Amino acid sequence: MAEDILYRPRDIYEKMLKRQFHDGAEDYFEKLAKESGVDRAGNAVHVKAYNEAKSSSDEAKKKYGRVHGWGIFLVVMTIIGFVLGVVGLIARSPSFLLIIGIVGIVLGIVCLILRLTLIRNKLKTLKTEAASAEEAARKKYQVCLEDMVPLNNLFDWNMPQKIMDEAIEILKIDPYFKPARLKMMMDRFGMKEETDPFTSVVGVTSGEINGNPFLLERVLVHDVHDKAYVGSIVITWTTTSRDSQGHLTTQTHTQTLTATTFHPAPFYNYETRLIYANEAAPKLSFSRYPSGVSGKSEKEIEKYVKSKSKDLDKKEKKSIGKESSFTKMGNVEFDALFGADDRNNEVEFRLLFTPLAQTNEVDLIKNAEPFGDDFVFVKDKMINSIASAHSQNFDYSQDPNLFRSHSFEESHRKFVSYCDAFIKNLYFDLAPLLSIPLYQMHKSTDYIYNNDYPTNITSFEHEAMVNSMDPELFRPKKADPSLPLVLKQVGGQRNGEDSDLITVSGLSYIATPRVEFVSKVGGDGHVHQIPIHWVEYTEVKQDKGVEVGFVGASNKSYLSLLNGSLKSAFVNGKMSHYERGLLSFIDGITAFGQVKKEFK
Repeated sequence: MAEDILYRPRDIYEKMLKRQFHDGAEDYFEKLAKESGVDRAGNAVHVKAYNEAKSSSDEAKKKYGRVHGWGIFLVVMTIIGFVLGVVGLIARSPSFLLIIGIVGIVLGIVCLILRLTLIRNKLKTLKTEAASAEEAARKKYQVCLEDMVPLNNLFDWNMPQKIMDEAIEILKIDPYFKPARLKMMMDRFGMKEETDPFTSVVGVTSGEINGNPFLLERVLVHDVHDKAYVGSIVITWTTTSRDSQGHLTTQTHTQTLTATTFHPAPFYNYETRLIYANEAAPKLSFSRYPSGVSGKSEKEIEKYVKSKSKDLDKKEKKSIGKESSFTKMGNVEFDALFGADDRNNEVEFRLLFTPLAQTNEVDLIKNAEPFGDDFVFVKDKMINSIASAHSQNFDYSQDPNLFRSHSFEESHRKFVSYCDAFIKNLYFDLAPLLSIPLYQMHKSTDYIYNNDYPTNITSFEHEAMVNSMDPELFRPKKADPSLPLVLKQVGGQRNGEDSDLITVSGLSYIATPRVEFVSKVGGDGHVHQIPIHWVEYTEVKQDKGVEVGFVGASNKSYLSLLNGSLKSAFVNGKMSHYERGLLSFIDGITAFGQVKKEFK
């Protein structure tokens, strides 16, 4: 795309970029397919044969399941028949019980014979047939996989972002988040590096728009607060009273007694946010939240704007004479829908949100497609943060495993659809920023990196890499494996020019079941003990040494080494992880220098 500035980001996406991105993904896949040399027609024949074999295997399993169900039914009927027989023969009187007993015995014998002969033989035959069909399907599936090995090995990290790079000239996405980029965001723009021990970076993507840096991070956030535990018991008691005729009557009462206690427990959630740095309007801070008007009718939006406008009028009057006064915008619709009424600098707010910027933001907010107004936009001086609902549930990892398949057609579909989704999700996280022309026109001045960052790789990448490794390598002893593991870099230093030796702290909890009894008076007038089952969480940590460095090469090289020279050291990848040119492995199992030579 030749344009330096996207003046109407949503409009240009719908009219041009959407198709351009899609065509780029198609072209990229086609290049991979040609390079791999996969026989598409041959694979299609093999996939068809596998699907037929898989269908036969599934049908054989269903047949076995149906007959097995009949076998269970006959066993149940045998038991019922014999029980009726025993009861009838013992009772004998009246005569119909004796008849029922005899019939029950006969029924039980017949059912037992059928189960031990006809059904048993049928099950044996069907089990053999199902196993044979499953093995035939497995072999045909293996043939399909062998067809696709050349293409599956070519899938690599960062492919979708390369397609996006080629389509938008002003946008550049980094291979990985480098210290120079982080230092620039910290030193020039005031971004803070995350040091909270209860958070861990699980994914990171960085880049720039006309020289202005941005960072997309996914973080595991951990908190400890009280959790409610509820217990209950059912009590019964009887009361005696006289009715209107003087007769004594007894009534049974039932009551459920409940009690609640609170105990500390860990809670976890994942958060994805985009951080963008720009020197334009450097003193301005504000926050805006979704308006909820996306997809509503014009009349409903007008009603919302009128109501919000009245609130803004009141706010404007109250702020008169105050140090940070609030002044309504001339564009009432923008002011009502965008919000940001906590802004601290009216001059810079208007400098940033020109009429075109206002139109762009309103266009994003009012249209339900593709995501509508689902974003939080917070500006803290030169740091802008976007958190959208659509990004919270999207996987930005670009993991090659997302595209691999036994089927060429399925692999094609997976690759193109993922690229479309990746680009759309990232683009519309950037859209509230791209809607501001001044942000695009304001190019960041040159930054001289002094290489004074303490490690070769950023802490963001350190944590993202270890979070992709086998969690059992870092889980403390006796920690509950069902709980997420919070991995935090707690120390690191350079190990030559390419790698870092870091210490990773794995935080989790030992979960111990407990029972607490709470006294409560019931309707019967007595005190009852209500048991409440709760869990005591004891924090545990374990530190582990990890080496992380840049090896370059490709995922194909890594897979080759896992099956070759590094197989014993990396234990088929369980002790290591490779992505985007970065490699991490447990400290001490091999030397990074030797590994890099192997990659080359």
